[in-house]
Amino acid sequence: MFSARHEFSNEWYRFLHPTDMATDQTLLLDLTMERFPFQLRGKTLLIDAVNLFLKLKGGFTYDDGKALAFVLKKEDGTELPASLFKIAGSPITNLPYAEPLQGQSGDLGKWSLEIKEDDVKKFDAALRQTVKVNGRDRTRLNPDAIKDLVVVCQYSVQ
Repeated sequence: MFSARHEFSNEWYRFLHPTDMATDQTLLLDLTMERFPFQLRGKTLLIDAVNLFLKLKGGFTYDDGKALAFVLKKEDGTELPASLFKIAGSPITNLPYAEPLQGQSGDLGKWSLEIKEDDVKKFDAALRQTVKVNGRDRTRLNPDAIKDLVVVCQYSVQ
């Protein structure tokens, strides 16, 4: 289990505060061997499932009718089908959840979670914000509303 806010703090900040010209918000997740138990070094790990939980700050609520879409990509360019964070079906009550591998297996490595600006525009108004960039409006996730992204990896040892 990894907390993006704690384990990937620099990446988390850049995700919530993208550069002025960025149209997407991208969270880099370095899921390499160094993140897993030391006693497994030298063995082959296969990620069987990735469960993502989006934690909101107190006072904010999530509406499945205005769910947040994202794409998970591997550093080699492999892109998984778009996923949605949903409360319905979440193993933790009232915590938006997604399982982007959807029954596929994945390798260790560097992954990125990408949220397109057009998808943020469809997201609940309280959980997004509009910022001016060079005189142009940009829609971003509201960093005052998003507390953390928890990544739970289920893996097998080969």
